[in-house]
Amino acid sequence: MVVVVEIDQLRALEKIYDAGGAMGLISAGDALKEDLSEREVYVWLEEYAEPRGLVEIEEGLAPRARLTPAAVDLVEGARERRADRRFRRRALRANLLRWMDSEAGRPGVEVFPSKFLSADIAVLDGERFTELDVAEAASYLEENGLTKPMWVGGSAGRVAARLRLTNEGQRCVDEYDCDIDAYLRPSAGSGSTIVNVTGDGNNLATAHGAGATASATAISTSLGNEITDLARALRELLDGGSGLPPELENEARAAVEVLATERQDKGKIRSSLRVLTRVGEGAAGGVAGNAIWQVLLNYVPRIIESLG
Repeated sequence: MVVVVEIDQLRALEKIYDAGGAMGLISAGDALKEDLSEREVYVWLEEYAEPRGLVEIEEGLAPRARLTPAAVDLVEGARERRADRRFRRRALRANLLRWMDSEAGRPGVEVFPSKFLSADIAVLDGERFTELDVAEAASYLEENGLTKPMWVGGSAGRVAARLRLTNEGQRCVDEYDCDIDAYLRPSAGSGSTIVNVTGDGNNLATAHGAGATASATAISTSLGNEITDLARALRELLDGGSGLPPELENEARAAVEVLATERQDKGKIRSSLRVLTRVGEGAAGGVAGNAIWQVLLNYVPRIIESLG
C-alpha cells in the first residue's frame, strides 16, 4: 500500500531540531507524533529526508534520526529570516509582483490578492504571509508606481481587494527580475561622456559642447532641501536652452515641477526621479543629456537612500 505523507517539510525538520535532533539521535516518531503516524514517519524519513541528505537514520523498533549539518543550516537560516522583518517585507514585495505578472499576463488586468494568499508563493521559510502583510506590500508598490490597488476596509485595517500591474511594474518584472531596489536605483547610462565636476562645498555640474553651455549650482542640507535643490538645478539647465527633443524636454519639465511642488509625496518624487532618469538615458551622449545625468548622479542616490 502506498503511504502518502502530508507535512510541511521545514516544519518536520524544525520539530526534530527542537527535540534535540541537531545534537544526536532522537525518536523521530515522538518529535512528529502530532503530525504523522509512526508508519508515516518511516516513509518520510526514508523516502524524503534521507535521500536529500537531511537526516541520518538508525533502524530499530522506532525510527531514530539526527539532522545533518545541511538540515541544521536550513532550519537555523529559516528562523533567522523569519525574524528579519525587513527581509520578509522585501521578499513579499518581489513575490507579489512576480505573482501578479504570472496571474495577469499583462499590465492593467485585475487580480485578487486572496488568491495570492492561498498560493505556495505566499509562504516564505514555512510562514505564510497575512492579508495585512499583503496590504503593506501593495501600498509600497503603489507608492512607487508599480501597482494600482483597489482598497477596502477590513476588520484589522485597509486591505487590497484587487490589484493591477502598471506598465512600470511590468518593466520591473521584465528588466529587473522583480528586484525592486535595483529598479528604483538610478544608474548611469552606458553611452554618456565625461562631464566636468568641480566643487568648493557645492554640487557644481557643468557641461561644455559646440556652441552650448549648461550649468547648475546647489547646496544640499536636509532631504527637503536636496529635492528643492535638485529641482532648481534641473530647471536652470532646462531654462538655459537644454537642446533636448521637445517630447523629452516636456517630460523633464513636468517631472521637475513635481519635485518642486510635491516634495512631501514620496511616491510622486520616486516617479519623477524615474522619469528624469529615462530622459537622461534618452539624451545620453549629448550635451544636455550629460548635464542632466551629472546633476542626477550628484543628488539622486542620496535622495533615494533618504526616502527609504
